[in-house]
Amino acid sequence: MVVGRPKIRATGDPTKATEGHETVKTVLHKHVYMSETSYRNIRLTEEAYQHLERRKQPGESFSDTVERIAGERSWLELAGILSNEEAETMIEAIEERDEHTRERLDRLTDMMDA
Repeated sequence: MVVGRPKIRATGDPTKATEGHETVKTVLHKHVYMSETSYRNIRLTEEAYQHLERRKQPGESFSDTVERIAGERSWLELAGILSNEEAETMIEAIEERDEHTRERLDRLTDMMDA
């Protein structure tokens, strides 16, 4: 069975089109090499575009946003760096610190209420 590419329909907005049931946005991505600037087109679903737009900071281009986000480190990169024993020791230390903090806050609250 040969599966063809879904038909893309224009929406009147040059950066948007519909493909099947999804709205797709086209965003230009800028690459700078020495003194030359080249661009790449990428297609995003409307939902992905909205996520990206929410992460965009004032005065930042979409290219700047993508470069900033792509450079972020993920917590998943830390998976497996501690043994189970080391992880348990760390959890116990954090829980102990939290308990001391709660006790201290309770004492301060009691002093303020007195």
